[in-house]
Amino acid sequence: MIEMLIAMLIMTVGVITTLSMISASMRANTNANRLTTKTALAQQTVEDLLSMKSDDVVALCPSTLTDYNLNMTGPVTGTANYLTVSGAGTYNAKCSATQLPALLQINISVSTVPDDGAPLQTAVYRYLE
Repeated sequence: MIEMLIAMLIMTVGVITTLSMISASMRANTNANRLTTKTALAQQTVEDLLSMKSDDVVALCPSTLTDYNLNMTGPVTGTANYLTVSGAGTYNAKCSATQLPALLQINISVSTVPDDGAPLQTAVYRYLE
């Protein structure tokens, strides 16, 4: 009888440990998926902005972080512009441009909606045309 109770205790501990590892793995996979999506959206935004003339970038992204249209359907309307990626969540991007001597610094911030932590931020420098 005691051997049976000890065996059940050991098995219970093993099952609980396995379930907690599965749960932690699922959370890590979700966070990795969101980070990968944020990175891809930030890269898309960088490529979009680098394809524009410097004056157009400054007009689109003033000196303070401003909503950037991830949907590519015209100017941002309302207080925010969101893009929903199937299986990865909803995202918002912001950009700003700072004029430096002979350079334009472009700052991009991509975050999930609702925010799941610190947004992914990147800065790009380009020579003025």
